[in-house]
Amino acid sequence: MSDTPPGGAAAGAEAIAAAPAAAEGGGGGAAASWRDGLPEALRADASLANFNDVGALAEGYLETKRTATARIPDFNSEAGLKAFADAVRPADAAGYDIPVPEGQPTMLADAFRAFAHERGMPPGWAKETAEFFNTQTAGLIAAETAASQADVDKFKNEIGATKFGAKLEAAGKMLPQLGVTLSDKDMDKLDEKLGSANLLKFMFAVHDRIGDPEPIEGGGDGDRPNLAMTPAQAKETWDQKRADPAWRKAAQVPGSPEAKEYERLSGLITAGRASAQKK
Repeated sequence: MSDTPPGGAAAGAEAIAAAPAAAEGGGGGAAASWRDGLPEALRADASLANFNDVGALAEGYLETKRTATARIPDFNSEAGLKAFADAVRPADAAGYDIPVPEGQPTMLADAFRAFAHERGMPPGWAKETAEFFNTQTAGLIAAETAASQADVDKFKNEIGATKFGAKLEAAGKMLPQLGVTLSDKDMDKLDEKLGSANLLKFMFAVHDRIGDPEPIEGGGDGDRPNLAMTPAQAKETWDQKRADPAWRKAAQVPGSPEAKEYERLSGLITAGRASAQKK
């Protein structure tokens, strides 16, 4: 059996309106209710029993709407935003769960936690915002790392893997002997400024100009005895060594200490002349 009164929705509405009049008109049997014209599911709802007629129902609806509207802050005003913030933020900044990528400092997360509390962000919004930026940052870092590696690989292929490896090892030994200590963060900053391949080219060129960092007699000074000698010092040492017949003979033996020293002194002197010509 259908819950809709004969004649459709219009007839149902008329029945609801006529119900109070029928109730007032008296007659035999139980008094009719304005709810009798409603679908069965609505007639059975106990909350409607509090309303004696359709007018009371309308008044209740309007009052409920006014109350609900009054509780919604005006987000276009400072007072409304403050009311919302006071309602949703935790008691203090420590109540925010801000994820930090593994191995990263917490300073930025701590600052964002304080900012979120000051602005009255709901904890869920703050966490999701941090996760979004963590994901975006990780993607940018991965892309930069890939581009840096591609730059290095291209340079490595240009000069050959064997030569690249030898120069990289020599340059790594050279810096400490020159009194330069670079942390991973320092290298990252240089990499950002110069580019990966340019940084390596620079280090290789420096090594080519000053030679191996192994101490040579006459090199450096009293405070830094392991510092590579200048081209002028190399020329002075070269002249002294050449005056020794035994040294000249030993320098002709491939791989001997004297031969390595001969190669280094020659390289320093040549580099010095090349630099002077450019000036």
